Amino acid sequence: MLAEEAGEAIYAATLALRFGATRQDLVETLAPYLTFAEGIRLAAQAVERDPAKMSCCA
Repeated sequence: MLAEEAGEAIYAATLALRFGATRQDLVETLAPYLTFAEGIRLAAQAVERDPAKMSCCA
């Protein structure tokens, strides 16, 4: 992953993997909005929701 704040997303994903978080755990976890970590949460939600119908603040 290459981005200015990639470390944040990598850290969130590492924690999820390390502690065996499920997709549902990611959906239910609050992350400050407009962060890379929030992007992981939104991606988990998009498995069951149509991304085109999700608001900016899903």
